Formats: sequence, C-alpha cells, structure tokens
Amino acid sequence: DTAEAVRWFRKGALMGDHASQLCMVHAYRSGEGVSEDKVEALAWSIVSDGPGGDKDREATRALKRSMTPEQVRRARERSEELVRSVAEGEKIARKRFDLSQKEIAAQDLKVYAPLAEQGIATAQTQIGIIHSRGLGVVPVDCVEACAWWTLAAEGGDKDADRYLRDARQKLTREALDRLAVRAES
Repeated sequence: DTAEAVRWFRKGALMGDHASQLCMVHAYRSGEGVSEDKVEALAWSIVSDGPGGDKDREATRALKRSMTPEQVRRARERSEELVRSVAEGEKIARKRFDLSQKEIAAQDLKVYAPLAEQGIATAQTQIGIIHSRGLGVVPVDCVEACAWWTLAAEGGDKDADRYLRDARQKLTREALDRLAVRAES
C-alpha cells in the first residue's frame, strides 16, 4: 500500500532520515500515496537539501521552474515549518538511540562481567569499552577501562592491545599512576 509507505517515510523524514525526505519529495511530485502537491514537494526538497537551502540541486531548481512565485514562497514557508519539525524529530530520535544504547550497555555488562571475571579476554575488552564510554550504565572511567584492557591484552586480545595503546596516550600522569598502582594490586 503506497499510502502506508508514505506514512512510514514521513516518520523517517521527520526523524531526519535523508532518504525518507527524498521519498517525500517523490511522493508529492508524483502523487503516489498522497495527493500531488508541488508546494509540499518543493518544501521537502528544500529540507532534504540541508543547510544552505535549495541552491545546488537541479531537481529542486527544476521543480521551482514549474511553479508560480507564490507557490515557491509558500514552499519556503512550509520548509521552515518542516525544518523545525525535523529538528524536534532528530532530538527524539537521539534520545531513543541513547536510551537503546544504555539498555544495550546494561545487557552487555550483565553478560560480559561474569565472563571477564573468569578471564575471558574478549569479555574483558568489552567491559573496558563500557567503562571507557560509560553509556549511562557506569561512570566513564578510563583507568578502569585500561585495567580491563590490560588483562585482555595479556590474554591475547589484539583489539584490547590497540584500545590500551590509544587510551594510554590520552591519560594524564595522575591517571597513569593510578593505573600502575592498580596493576600492582
């Protein structure tokens, strides 16, 4: 059902998905799934062009050439409304993404922690990643992350060795000292 597809594309478009925005342009230009509407098509075209507006896209220019100045004016006004809606939709999408990242990290922590305690190097690497990013599950703690990566690297995990090298270059002298004390205990 084309109308149903357009409803889903609209949701994606309002969440900032560029491909969905282009589908909205096509739908309104062709009348597939919605009533043909050049003003709405141009408004979505301007939004999909991103910052700087509709200066560079030939499709947008061609659409504008087929419209009256009044239709172009209305499309620009509508695009401003859509930009505000897309900005709000992107905020919602980011919050959902952050929430899902937190849920994933919490689940990963449950799964990997017992394995890491048993000395499984890949699990230790994952625990280090969780500590390095925090992800709303644990506080960001690069020393803790490095401690886990050290164990994982000693267990043969090449990724952990790379993470450890990268992280150590960014640690302060104080953090390196804390890491050394931790390694001794």
